[in-house]
Amino acid sequence: MPAFPDPESIDEAVYRVLEAVPAGRVTSYGAVAELLGLSTPRRPAAAMRRAPDGLPWWRLIRADGTLPPTLLARAREHREREGTPHGTLGAQPSARWEPTPEEVDAILARLDELREPSA
Repeated sequence: MPAFPDPESIDEAVYRVLEAVPAGRVTSYGAVAELLGLSTPRRPAAAMRRAPDGLPWWRLIRADGTLPPTLLARAREHREREGTPHGTLGAQPSARWEPTPEEVDAILARLDELREPSA
C-alpha cells in the first residue's frame, strides 16, 4: 500500500473513512488506523483534533467503546437522531461498523489521489 506523502493527506484519509461510516454505527481510532495502514491509532486521533465542521465525529470512538467525557453531551443528540445504541458502545457490537470487502475497496479507491505513488 503506497504511503501518504504528508500529514495533511493522512488527515484527509481519516476524514474520508469517517464519512463512510453509516449513520447509527461507530468505528474506533484503531480500526481507522488499520484500514489506512497506519501504525498507531494516534494518527486518526490527531487528525480529529483538526477535523472540519460537518464531519460525523460522534461515530469515532476509543478502543473501549467510549467517547472522551468532554464529548459525551455533544454526541448524545447526534447519536439519538441516528439511532446509535446508548451505553458503552464496546459492549454493543451491533453498533460497530465492520465494512464489507466492497466498502473497503470503495474507500481505498477514494484515497488513491491522496497517496504517494509506489517507487
